[in-house]
Amino acid sequence: METLFEVAQIMIKERFPNSTLAILGGSLVRGEGTSHSDLDIFIIDPKIEGPYRESFSFKGYPIEVFVHNRSSYKSFFQSD
Repeated sequence: METLFEVAQIMIKERFPNSTLAILGGSLVRGEGTSHSDLDIFIIDPKIEGPYRESFSFKGYPIEVFVHNRSSYKSFFQSD
């Protein structure tokens, strides 16, 4: 069985091959997850024009990604 980290690594390689940074977080990673929890993954992909957020399932895990380019992440961190 794959760990949460391994699932995240595989998903990033498949869906975001141009990413230069990925940060895995959220309640599941902290060991505080519930049946409604997802994997939260922050991604920097210099190839995208603007930031977006997407939710999907991968290998049976609900995942929410926050995808940014090299400049859009700054306002994201300042506001959060």
